[in-house]
Parts: sequence; C-alpha cells; structure tokens
Amino acid sequence: MKNQKGAALIVVLSLLTISLMVGLSSMQSSQIDERLAGNYRAQSQAQMGAEEAASTAWGNIDEIVDDDWVMLSELAYSDLESLTWQDLKDDGQPGGCQSPISCYYLYVDNDGDKYLVAMGAVDDGDVAVSEPVVVFLEPDGPRYVGPSAVHLPTGLDEDADIQWPNSQPSRINGNKKFGEDGYVPAMSLFDGGDGYLSKNNILDGIDNDKTGLEAGTLESSGQLDKAFIDAIKDIYEKYIAEDKSSGLVFHENGMTLSGASTAQGLHIVLNGSVTFNGNPSLGGALVVLDVKNLEDYKDSEKSIEHWELGPTIKLRLNGGGWQGSVWYDENIVKNALSPYGYSLESFFGDPENAGGESSPLRINTWQ
Repeated sequence: MKNQKGAALIVVLSLLTISLMVGLSSMQSSQIDERLAGNYRAQSQAQMGAEEAASTAWGNIDEIVDDDWVMLSELAYSDLESLTWQDLKDDGQPGGCQSPISCYYLYVDNDGDKYLVAMGAVDDGDVAVSEPVVVFLEPDGPRYVGPSAVHLPTGLDEDADIQWPNSQPSRINGNKKFGEDGYVPAMSLFDGGDGYLSKNNILDGIDNDKTGLEAGTLESSGQLDKAFIDAIKDIYEKYIAEDKSSGLVFHENGMTLSGASTAQGLHIVLNGSVTFNGNPSLGGALVVLDVKNLEDYKDSEKSIEHWELGPTIKLRLNGGGWQGSVWYDENIVKNALSPYGYSLESFFGDPENAGGESSPLRINTWQ
C-alpha cells in the first residue's frame, strides 16, 4: 500500500473554507440588502406621511385665519426646502399620521406668496425623515377684483423711478377702505415676485401718510389678470380703428401732466411711464402697463399672447388738487367705457367681489 500524504484532505478543507467564506459573504450581503430595504421602507413611509400631512393641510384651507400663516422671515431658514423636521414640529400642526409615522404641516407666507409645507418621519425622526413637500398656492382667480384709482396690471419695477404724493391734497384717492360699502382702493398692482415691488415693499418704503396708500387702500395680486389685459387690448384695437370720441385715452409714449392742468377720463398708459409735475390732477382712473413691443404689435396681426409685458418703470404722481393727484370717479370711468361696449364689471371685474384677501386659494404646484 502506497504512503498517503493527505493531499485530498487539504483540498477538501480548502474547498470547505472557500464555501464558508462565500456563505458568510452571502449572509452579510443579505443583511445589507435587508437593512437597505428597511431604510427604503422607512423613508417611503416618511415621505407618504409628508404627503398625507400636505393633503390634510389642503383639506383645512377654508378654515384657516390670518394668524395661521407663519411668515417665512420668522423661521430659522429663508428657504422653504431648507426647513427641518424640528421646524415643522415646533411651528406646525399635526397631519394626522398613525404611529410609528408622525407628520406635521405649516402654512407659510413669504411676502404675500402662500405655501403649504409638510414633512413626515418614522419614530419621530430617529429612523427616517422625509424631504419637505412644498405646495405653492395662488388665488383662484385674480386676488383683486374691481376698479381702482391707479391700476398697475403688469406690476411696478423694483427699480422704478417713483415719487409718491407728499401732501394730503395730492394723495391717490380711491373710495373708502376694504370692508366698507362702495370700496375702491387707491391703487392695485400685480406682484410678479423677484424684480417687482410688492404691496409690503411699497408700504415699507412710504415715509409719510399723505400718499393715500395704506393696508386698507392698496391691493396686490400674485396672479396676472389676463382677462383684464385682454379687455385693454380689445378696446385698444377699437380705439385705433374707430377713433371713438369718449373719455378714454391711450398714451403710447407715456403720460405727462404739469402745472395746474387737469384731466378727466380713463387714461391707459402703454409704455410704463407717468410723470405729474407741479400741481396737476386726474379725475377718473389711471391704468399703467408696459407693452415693450407695442410698435411691432401695431404693425402686425399678432394676438395678445405676443404682447411682451413688463412692469411700470416710472410713476411720479406729485401734485393734485383738493381731491388728489389721481382720484377715482365712477361716472367718469363708466362714460369712458360705454362707447366700447364695456361696463365697470366687464372691464375691471365685479366690484361686489372686491378684496382679494378673501379670495379662495387653489394649488399652483405640488413638489
């Protein structure tokens, strides 16, 4: 019998060792996969909790009051997406999630723009925390509906050349404050966000109480009132084609009043520039917008979508008689619109629904 040197045993033991290593590796891989699956499940649960909280917040939107809105500037972060789970817990409201999932939502006001922000977590954030769900809200229709003494439907440039009235007789004069019968604000404007002056910007920048502009007489909207722009365009086409004689006047190259001159009617400025010098006054209403490609438009058959609209760049409203530099007169405006087939309601919107703060909100984007 030949001598046995144990080679087979060594081979078998080597194969067993390799098999054991492969088995251990597989077990470790399975554990990692299990943990990943658990983390993914927890993260998904947290994100679904955030969605549920946002849905709850939207479901309660009709019941909220002004005090429910938290100003973004009052929070630790100025960026909605940077809000943390602790921020939502500290300042938000429970979203109705069931343990081990918890969720909160917050109504946020960012300089007039309104949002819902919601987050969810598993085991109070010890296991998983969702990304913030941000829902941008906008008025369901124009926030402001109705006429005003001065209307800026395409907004006011943040770098505009502005001179507000600086004496009581030269104020912008609407007709009573919001909440009173016959309410017509001194001024209403579109708030286009970055690059535009908002209602709060204007109020913060006024250094006297003679302008006629305050919280109860100044309206702003975060939504461009396309129906109003369409009405201006329609009347402008008739104005060019028929040259109707009425108190409605379009100013293609800006409007200037000086000295002690007075004007009446509905005056619509199309190049975003108005200058009152001396002690002039306008009775009726003033509408100012900037159509940047007006000359191209006049020479073509283009539709309203091709108007390149921009904010007012110059608004100097010094002067004015005892009624104001611009003072609203309903009968003057009605008479100006009548030859063009428009009433106050069909042009500006229904004054009975004036006051955008009570306008219902709708979802613009959900992300």
